[in-house]
Amino acid sequence: MICQNKVQVNTVMQKAKDFFLDTPSNVGRWWIIPVIKGTGNCDAKDPSGIVDFAKIRVTDIVKTGSPKDIVADLQCGQKLTALDESLCFTHRLVREPAKGY
Repeated sequence: MICQNKVQVNTVMQKAKDFFLDTPSNVGRWWIIPVIKGTGNCDAKDPSGIVDFAKIRVTDIVKTGSPKDIVADLQCGQKLTALDESLCFTHRLVREPAKGY
């Protein structure tokens, strides 16, 4: 599950399709994502903890039915320092003082 409008808003799913599948430079590309524990609570005041990082390659966006899905190949256990996925970027955790973090 991806916590972006609880994967239910058609406009969000269309934006995901536009980005992952309809932008030629992004098709077939791998993306680093956090893996969270539990049921996937995205509440800003009590979010689920990150337990690992994975990489995904989006293969389909299903905008019909409920829940709607982003279908992807998945490889868990990724290091954020892997040069093939993270390129020249430095990963940092950003906190939101206004939210008490």
